[in-house]
This record gives sequence, C-alpha cells and structure tokens, in this order.
Amino acid sequence: DNQDKAEAAGGIEVAMKNSTKYVYNDTDKKFVFRALESMVAGNAKNLNKIRKSSVRIRDMVHNLFEYNTESELVVTGFRLLVSLAADPEIQVELGWADVVNEVVKAMRRLLKCVEVQVQGSRALITITDRNEESQDRAGFAGA
Repeated sequence: DNQDKAEAAGGIEVAMKNSTKYVYNDTDKKFVFRALESMVAGNAKNLNKIRKSSVRIRDMVHNLFEYNTESELVVTGFRLLVSLAADPEIQVELGWADVVNEVVKAMRRLLKCVEVQVQGSRALITITDRNEESQDRAGFAGA
C-alpha cells in the first residue's frame, strides 16, 4: 500500500473525507514531486538542475490538474513531500517550518484554497476543493 509506505518513510498522516479512486503511476509521482520540490526549494543550491527544468515540469503538473480533481493531486503531492522535508540537506537550507510555508505558498498559487496551521514541527494543512464542499486534511510530523 503506497500510503503505508509514505507513512513509514516520513510519518505523514492523510485523512480524506471523500475517497478518491485515481491511482498515480510512477511517472505522475515523479513529475508532481519534482515540480513541488522545485517550488518548495526556492534558492536551495542543491536543486539548481530541477529548477532549470521547472517550466517544463510545471506544464506537466498543470496538465495533470486538467484531468484530475485538485484535492487528489494536492494530497498526493503532500504525501510525496514527506521525503523532501526529511532530506537533511534541504532541512539545513530551509528548515522544517520554511519547507511547510513554501509548500503552502506554492499550493495557494495553484489552488487558492489552502489553509495551514503550524504547531512546532507539525503542520495541519486543509485543502478545500473549489468545486465541492469537501475538505482533505494532511497532517505532517516533522523530523
């Protein structure tokens, strides 16, 4: 189970009120993760290569958004960000709280429907799908 692997790797909790049937393949995960990674990383020196290709990757993410509900993509993106937030080099570059804040800013630019509450090393992120009255909550436990 992919969610179990994500939880084991990074201690993420994702609770969704509406079940989603869309299953991401490895290519989708790679593109979504790298696009989010490039947005979150900002000025992180070790991600110059990813940033240089971020325009192409961002286009791919926008294409994914056309075919899937926003909340499905965002929740999957947050799951994938667990390994990013757990990366020691990125923690040194940004720090955990900055990683969370950059994720939220990136998601707000894409969706304009993300709220976050940060408590120490934990963040509660609420994603509201503009097309439905549904909310998906992704809780992150910091390293």
